[in-house]
Amino acid sequence: MKKIILLVIVLLSIASTSNAQVITAGRPTRDNEKVDEGEMKTYVMVFLKEGPNRKQSTTEVEKIQKEHLEHLTRMYQEGMLIMAGPFLDESKIKGILIMSQDQIEEAKARVEEDPAIKAGRLIAEYHLWYTKSGAVTLP
Repeated sequence: MKKIILLVIVLLSIASTSNAQVITAGRPTRDNEKVDEGEMKTYVMVFLKEGPNRKQSTTEVEKIQKEHLEHLTRMYQEGMLIMAGPFLDESKIKGILIMSQDQIEEAKARVEEDPAIKAGRLIAEYHLWYTKSGAVTLP
């Protein structure tokens, strides 16, 4: 697990080094705007892992997956979810979420409403992640 967390952090760091700057001492910020002065921001990184109940019928799995994606879309539209996506390998870690919250409790309250978690298909593992504000950008 530590290797996967490290790999994700390294990959995100590499993706953001095209405009690399020296990061000065900063404080976590609650907003999600780009800060060029090297300010730091705390996010919640969530690993969605294989849950204990994965024996639903195909029809039920399709329904849960549809509701899961709708839930993620709502969190994104509300500005709570920055990035989400599945892993494409066969590991027990099924996906990742990067949340704009700086407290696990705030993120957990919404993530635990996910129909896939409620059904037991997924469980969530939460980590605070600290990086340069605005460092994570996608084309």
